[in-house]
Amino acid sequence: MKERIAIIGCGRLGSALALALDQAGLDVDTCVDLEKVQARHLSNQLPGSKWLTGASGLSPDITCIFIAVSDDSISCVGDVLYNTKVDRHDCIWAHTSGLWPAEQLGIKQIALKASFHPAMLFTENSRQELCGIPIAIEGDSAAMPRLCAVANALGGVSMQIRADQKALYHASCVMASNTWIALLDLISGLAGDIDSEKGINWLMPLIKATLNEVEARGTKNALTGPVLRGDINTVAMHLRVLDADHPEAAQVYRLLSRHLGIMSQGLGLSKEKADKIKEILNMDEKFCK
Repeated sequence: MKERIAIIGCGRLGSALALALDQAGLDVDTCVDLEKVQARHLSNQLPGSKWLTGASGLSPDITCIFIAVSDDSISCVGDVLYNTKVDRHDCIWAHTSGLWPAEQLGIKQIALKASFHPAMLFTENSRQELCGIPIAIEGDSAAMPRLCAVANALGGVSMQIRADQKALYHASCVMASNTWIALLDLISGLAGDIDSEKGINWLMPLIKATLNEVEARGTKNALTGPVLRGDINTVAMHLRVLDADHPEAAQVYRLLSRHLGIMSQGLGLSKEKADKIKEILNMDEKFCK
């Protein structure tokens, strides 16, 4: 069926999704946001689209609603839509939270409930292009084929997951993005001590090459470095300088190097050297200094 779509929440994700839907030739009928300026601004970019400041006024012709609001507001939107003209068995309500399952919308409604989350950054400068982006879809079985069709129309890669996988899915996304940025920020501090003008930029070719290698060969096959080689003295020297000048980075180095040790044992690192490196990593910081 040809979906007639409404977007509730015209922030970063909602706006990017609406523009991508329009670019894919799908009918974005209505943009809804409590902030009049945001709703009108997004609607003005979508030919033929209307805007509202309240979800209760949605047309009964709407067949699919994407709810791009904060996690704490999802159930509130479900309450507003409950028993309205869009609370129908053929209307899909799909929230865009990466964490919560479809049932966060409520259990009283007769509408089809789902979650629809693109695994991508949405910043102020986000492009609406979702081609090739994984989109996690979960919820009522009758909604799945239609939402997969929407994902395909966007050029995305649909991933049907279970409700009990949402928290793990979201943790994976956060670690791939937010905690990765935190790690890069720590690295930036180290790199800045070498070249304050370039900062982390002088390491970008290495970072990009590593990501390319992981994408091509997987994490274990991309692994290099002193832990894999069993270079005990190198690890000790790293800890000595990090403990002295970058204690927070030293903690992260210890934690991640322990995992590198686990990975490396299946790749040729002897148990003897693995145990010695583990011993060094577990030493008290004062001793390493």
